[in-house]
Amino acid sequence: MRPSSALPVNIRWDISDSAKLTQELSTEGGKSGRESVTGLQHKLNASLSNKISLKLNHNSKAPAATKNPDIETAITLVVNF
Repeated sequence: MRPSSALPVNIRWDISDSAKLTQELSTEGGKSGRESVTGLQHKLNASLSNKISLKLNHNSKAPAATKNPDIETAITLVVNF
């Protein structure tokens, strides 16, 4: 069994005082999977934000009957305390 090590990259761009774009990339050593998450977050007021994100999960050893990459989209309401 080989030890697995993650290799993450996180990028954040503050577009304005109320909006930010994030990009997270990761891969795991010893595995054939890679993941990318892109998000756009907009501050609505002091305690509420909304976030739209797209997640791509790629596995080069996926079974032939499955689609590659897996795609997940999300719209989230973020509450800050």
